Amino acid sequence: MWAPTILVALVLALMSPLCRTYLSRKKKSASQFCFLGDDEIEIEEEDILQNKGLAKDFAETVLASEAHAGLVFGIDGPWGTGKTSFINLAERHWKAVGDSVIVFRFEPLRYAAEPDLSERFLRDLTATIQRQVYAPEFRPAASRYSRMVKGISLFGFRLSIEPLSETIDELLEDVDSVLKSIRKRIIVVIDDLDRLDAKMVNNVLFAIRRTFKLSQATYILCYDTENLVTGKDDGNNAREFLEKFIMVKLSLFVDSSTLQNFLLKNWKNNNHPFPAIPSETMLKLESVLTTLAEILKADEATHYLPLIGDIRKLKRFVNAALMMQIEKTDFAKTDFNRLDLVNLMLLHLNYPGLFRRIYAGETEGRKGVFSAKRSVDQGNVKFSNDEGFEKVVSENNDSTSEFLLRQLFDVKVLGVETVDLENEALLSSRACFNGKQYRNLEKYLKLIVRFVTPEPQETFKRTNMLSIG
Repeated sequence: MWAPTILVALVLALMSPLCRTYLSRKKKSASQFCFLGDDEIEIEEEDILQNKGLAKDFAETVLASEAHAGLVFGIDGPWGTGKTSFINLAERHWKAVGDSVIVFRFEPLRYAAEPDLSERFLRDLTATIQRQVYAPEFRPAASRYSRMVKGISLFGFRLSIEPLSETIDELLEDVDSVLKSIRKRIIVVIDDLDRLDAKMVNNVLFAIRRTFKLSQATYILCYDTENLVTGKDDGNNAREFLEKFIMVKLSLFVDSSTLQNFLLKNWKNNNHPFPAIPSETMLKLESVLTTLAEILKADEATHYLPLIGDIRKLKRFVNAALMMQIEKTDFAKTDFNRLDLVNLMLLHLNYPGLFRRIYAGETEGRKGVFSAKRSVDQGNVKFSNDEGFEKVVSENNDSTSEFLLRQLFDVKVLGVETVDLENEALLSSRACFNGKQYRNLEKYLKLIVRFVTPEPQETFKRTNMLSIG
């Protein structure tokens, strides 16, 4: 009976880790907070920017174009317009045509610290070809190049031999002849080019140019021209050089109507693009998301686009709302003006230094330069801005932050220079009023920073509803 006993003991010993893992997963509680990631999309069902049609046309154009040395496509668009996702959708079409196309995606940002990007580029390129193609005649050329870049060992000492440009050109010609013989075409994608400094960009472009001898290769560069040239001394030269390098250019745009549809309708579907957030939580955020949609539809939308003009920025805003636990705030029972709340949240996210200045001057019972000043003129109550407010606005060199400040606190823009004191609905809601009686701005700031919601009995709206009832 010893044999069965030992066998059972061994089985139990082997199964115990699996059982513990299963039980730990079963007991794992659901996460209290779910936030949105910034992962690029992989399938067409996740395409909320409606780029799948354009991606298909682009993929077909690349395939239909003749592969010849130096053919470079450019995909130009600001950060957040979905350049990587666009390439993912196009790659699905390239792979659907069969095994005649090899897609090689090179991310230079990963190798920014390496001294020779040309060597890294060629090494990864040959490795990709070897993984996807069985071609015995390709191995001698690849092995020869590998030995050159790695060096040789002699009497225990490693000698590093830098490959000569002529020898690399010969190797590229060998690789190109092999690709021709097996009828394979390479699509080389260079992403995140605009995240590199000027020197690194030049190194990447130089590395690509060295491989132009591959007549079976087509190149696609993803970048934002304005980000590449802004703040650089030789910005104009960089722009001209880039435009000479790119042979065919496609620009990506995000329509505000697409963002509006997402905020108003798309996320309500069962397969909405925010699957990490429960639907009931998103429903509770509906009032704030609706306000964002109304902003994108208004005449002032162009002023807001730098802050909420793409999906990445919208995700960041939703994450901030979740962090503030906005879904626990019942706006029907509070005096918060949703537009003022959105504007303050945008200041908090994008201009933290300015927001801290507002917080320091307008909380703990203080009344700073951002609060409207009350005065009496011939028996009429009027409101005006503090001289310090105009100084803050004039010192600000950013037009978007200046716009937000005026939308929040400028009494002329808000049209509240003269307010009937009996209009408590207005006096108790707008953020510009932060005096002794109405501490509106402080309540907004406490909600954003401390997640503090006013008690219902302290709000004018709730008190008014009870009196009517």
